[in-house]
Amino acid sequence: MTQMATRRTARPIERTVAGGWHLLTSPRLMLVWLGILLIVLLLGGILPQVPPGVVPGTPQYAQWLSQTSARWGGAVEPLRVLGLLDIFGSRVFYVLLAITGVLAGLRLLALWVPSWWHPPLSRTHSFQITLPQETQQASRSLERALAIAGQRLQPWLEKDGLRYTLARRTGAARWLPGLFYLGLLLVLLSALVGWQFGWRGETMELALGETRPLGLDELAVRLDEIAVLPNEDGTMRRLDSFIALLDGPETVTQMITGLGRRATYGNLALYQVGYGPAARVSARGEQGQPLNVHQMVGDKAPRHQARLRFSEQSQEQLLAVPEARLALRLVHYPSLAAQDIAGRVLHVQVYEEATGKLLAEQFLTQGDQLTVGGATIDLALEYYVVVRPEKEPELPLAFAGGLLALVGLCATLVWPPRETWITVLDQDDASVCRLDVPARDAEADWFRIVQAVLGEQADACDRD
Repeated sequence: MTQMATRRTARPIERTVAGGWHLLTSPRLMLVWLGILLIVLLLGGILPQVPPGVVPGTPQYAQWLSQTSARWGGAVEPLRVLGLLDIFGSRVFYVLLAITGVLAGLRLLALWVPSWWHPPLSRTHSFQITLPQETQQASRSLERALAIAGQRLQPWLEKDGLRYTLARRTGAARWLPGLFYLGLLLVLLSALVGWQFGWRGETMELALGETRPLGLDELAVRLDEIAVLPNEDGTMRRLDSFIALLDGPETVTQMITGLGRRATYGNLALYQVGYGPAARVSARGEQGQPLNVHQMVGDKAPRHQARLRFSEQSQEQLLAVPEARLALRLVHYPSLAAQDIAGRVLHVQVYEEATGKLLAEQFLTQGDQLTVGGATIDLALEYYVVVRPEKEPELPLAFAGGLLALVGLCATLVWPPRETWITVLDQDDASVCRLDVPARDAEADWFRIVQAVLGEQADACDRD
């Protein structure tokens, strides 16, 4: 045993290379690294991140930073200094992804490409037996014993008077676990494809009937309809948007989207990322002729119909009807306990434009008409939606990678890696065989069976 151990001892450089290979292809290292990557991804999901297209140093970035500071307080400045406000755009994150890809590729190579390396320098268990057979016969005996455990020998190699090889699982049990790492590589590749060829348009607000360009060729979208699905208690369960995709003057298709519901056309995707309350206001004269209305703050372009959006920052809107010399103040409330109204309500006040005298006031929970000074004002409560267009050529690749990774993970649980390092030394009329297995397999049933079969073959040869 001493002679064999001495002859099979690797030179220092070989030991170093073998130790490095075992470390880089270790499933433990891969698990630890994936844990680090998961922590980084969780931080990116929890902490505020700079929106795509917003460059530090620009007014848009200053505005975003101000809004974020209002919500996160004094924690924003330390996060900015540490670079945690742009995790997914940092070089450190790209380095993490690159190292993950390298480790996954090496692990896949170790699982799928037959090769022999020195067994790990630690955490292994050795079993040595002397078979009274010449080397070729002993090799066949080893092959039969390991075949019972579902392992197959790789081609034998010879060095320094030793014959050695590596035994691994056979068939699908050997290559299916590698699908996890192949899937991980595809997911990383999809991220690269998305970064290189993907496109994300600006977030836009759409009220009913509004048309907005996407900023992609001549494509535009128009909100045609909103469907509100209520719960049994009358609260909103879901809000779906029916959006027309336009190519110039022509309607290409009708898309239906909602929160958590993605609408697609080719490689173009449309996401509804939010919604809010809106109101539609129009006015008619005594003869039924349409009157112009315009906002008193913001867009002052006169039009026959105004669509107003209410947000958390702006729950009040002011309108003017110059031809009727009227001014309107509209305030939206999610609910109004003072008026015993549980749902949303629109508080409408109509003033005389010149004197500011209050002419009419009403609380609306649905559409209605107000007749003031010979003018009829039509009001309707609606919603607006917030949508974001994207081109996502990486999604099929990411889906395939995720599916392969899931299959590979399940296969790893069913068929964990099983490797046996085998060395045979010709000694007079016998062969000294040494089997090295990971320490976790020292008491495994399959290895006990291999030892028992080899022991029976050695006894049979002795009797003969």
